[in-house]
Amino acid sequence: MDKPAHRRIGIVGLGAIGSPVACHLAASGHDVTGYDRDPARAAMLAADGVSAADGLAGLAGSDIVLVLVATPAQLGRVIGEIAMWPDTGMPAYVVVSSSVAPADMQAAARALAGRPVRIVDAPVSGGVVAARSGKLTFLVGGETQDVSALTPLFMPLARAVHHCGPLGSGQAVKSINNLIAVTNLFISAEAFALALDAGLDLGQIRPALEAGSARNFLTDPTSDPAAVFAVWSDDPEDFHAVNAINSKDFALAIDLAAPGSTLPTVAAMRGVIAQAGDETLANWRRAAASFKKEKL
Repeated sequence: MDKPAHRRIGIVGLGAIGSPVACHLAASGHDVTGYDRDPARAAMLAADGVSAADGLAGLAGSDIVLVLVATPAQLGRVIGEIAMWPDTGMPAYVVVSSSVAPADMQAAARALAGRPVRIVDAPVSGGVVAARSGKLTFLVGGETQDVSALTPLFMPLARAVHHCGPLGSGQAVKSINNLIAVTNLFISAEAFALALDAGLDLGQIRPALEAGSARNFLTDPTSDPAAVFAVWSDDPEDFHAVNAINSKDFALAIDLAAPGSTLPTVAAMRGVIAQAGDETLANWRRAAASFKKEKL
């Protein structure tokens, strides 16, 4: 596969997704510099070939700036600062892999209008497990030529790259994807708890679920449900952090609805996520432990 022309990559946000993304890109031969509000996160990646920037301005001069911050407000601040960089420091592309609203992408494009930079949205699906294994799915919104130019950059990180339409389309698809995936995660944990209560072996029934109408990413034989549940339940702080993100993502999805639309199940699930506590954490841990046992 041809290497991308743009090899100096700046990454904003070195959290659970940004850190493995930075490491995979560095391992692929790119010159990667990362910035995070927590300097310790960048320092931890030095051994993996990722340089640390003291501030966002330290990413000026990158060919591509990849943004992986958590909230629309953070994205707005990042784009606002990039918009003030001189032309000589402006990247060819700003790639927004944060989960935000399509309207946030339009606002980012307006902030960068007239500057020598292209912008695309490229949120990801697959979570931490896929990020670590380099098997994310990129949901890209933007001009066809920009998506084509950036696809080689995504490939070391991805199992699939989907062009979803014009700018903002990737974010809309990500919101819809999250509604389905998060709802499935919650209900599957409780369904697996019921199965265990009934004396069933999760490893034995998983192929049956995969062959039936319950088929989903947790029954897929190539997936690792033990890791999916464990990564967010080993530490209660991580559990609450991911559900804060899930709540934000559900709010973004609800904002896509046309005036007058009713989404009672989505609204109910948003309430379930907001109230997720010890019982849900226990179910996630139980599922993780049971699937892990099946792997031994």
